[in-house]
Amino acid sequence: MGLFNIKKLILLTGDIAALYAALFLSLWARNLSLPDAFIWGKHWPAFTLIFCIWIVIFFINGFYDLQKARNSVVFFSSFLGTITLNFFLAIAYFYITDFRDITPKTILLLLTIIYIPLFGAWRVAIQKILSGHTLQNRVLCIGLVAENIQLIEVLTKNPQIGFSVAGVIADYPDSAPLPLPHDVAVWSSREPFEGLVKTHHVDTIVVAAGSLTEPVTKELYKMIFMHAQIVDLVTFYEMITHRVPVLALNEAWFLENIQEKEKQIYDSIKIFFDYLIGAIMAAIGVVILIPVAALIYFYDKGPIFIKQKRVGRDEKEFMLYKFRTMVVDAEKNGAQFTVPHDKRITPVGRVLRVMRIDELPQALNILRGEMSFIGPRPERPEFVEEIAGYMPFYHVRHLIKPGLTGWAQINRGYYATREEHLIKLQYDLYYIKHRSLLLDGAILLQTVRVVVKWLGR
Repeated sequence: MGLFNIKKLILLTGDIAALYAALFLSLWARNLSLPDAFIWGKHWPAFTLIFCIWIVIFFINGFYDLQKARNSVVFFSSFLGTITLNFFLAIAYFYITDFRDITPKTILLLLTIIYIPLFGAWRVAIQKILSGHTLQNRVLCIGLVAENIQLIEVLTKNPQIGFSVAGVIADYPDSAPLPLPHDVAVWSSREPFEGLVKTHHVDTIVVAAGSLTEPVTKELYKMIFMHAQIVDLVTFYEMITHRVPVLALNEAWFLENIQEKEKQIYDSIKIFFDYLIGAIMAAIGVVILIPVAALIYFYDKGPIFIKQKRVGRDEKEFMLYKFRTMVVDAEKNGAQFTVPHDKRITPVGRVLRVMRIDELPQALNILRGEMSFIGPRPERPEFVEEIAGYMPFYHVRHLIKPGLTGWAQINRGYYATREEHLIKLQYDLYYIKHRSLLLDGAILLQTVRVVVKWLGR
């Protein structure tokens, strides 16, 4: 488990080292001689703040998410876009600050040009090392259940995370509920574990609760003396996916993991930030109200705002407000989930959605205390009743205030099907369990990315 976070720290440390190396090389190129202590001392303080901002933006764009930070065209294309943004932010910073004894803009241009290949070479090299067998943690899964198979798929597709699958032990090896990757071995639970662990150099054993029969438990006890790390499936699933596997839970899990009394100080601090953000949103809404209202009205002469009944904390219903983004008769056939490329969304509405402007009227809900800025997205009563009818523990998401943005929203877009709502609940339960100012800060930064890049839906 520690190796998982160490790899993130390695990526961060290397990126920072590459920034200062690029600064050193840019000074060398600018002056055609090695920079001495005096020249270095004049430049590194001026660029350190810039580097801090760049690293934050790298974080926002998922450069330290081990599933996203991989050697791929998508990742390096994202890097080029991000470094371009960083360059112009740094230019703006140097224009509004006074550095008379250095030429920061020239150095910045050289630094950016040098940093691009440095970053690329560093990331390609380190990802190959991290994906290699030397730093791989070998995982043996106990139990041929859907959640273990989902984990195996994630680990197989993302070797840079640092885990490789040795195989699966099951009571009935031919009874997989989902297809397994073709190269994953399945052994019977009647085989001695000791030989499998030795032969396949197993470091971690992931155990599904339903597989803990008496013979399996006795075999796992022996593994303690082989120094194998034994972890339950739910904990490991959380760590890898940042979701809670709802279908693998029982009531006892909630008694152990959902302790609302421990969150009282955090909840009190969060209320202050909610009012602050709500006030900022309201001010922005007032400024843009007239042009937005004009665009909505003149497109189809319909109402500017819509209000919908939603389910909030403790299952109390409230009216949620939004700028209207759909045609006037969008729900002539009853309430429906929004789907990708929904034809009910107007051209004006599509622009408002990608910029998240349609959500600004919810400042009123936040200031009223009906919503938080961050939390599970509130659903309509008819949807809640429907989903709760087939999904266990769905009402747990109503333990806290719903939010305008949240962990589920930044990790995935639309949720319309049963399978998608299951994933959404998994994200919501993860947030409810782990919510903190640090996690809220990460969600806030990711939400800023969605707004700036027009990724709203």
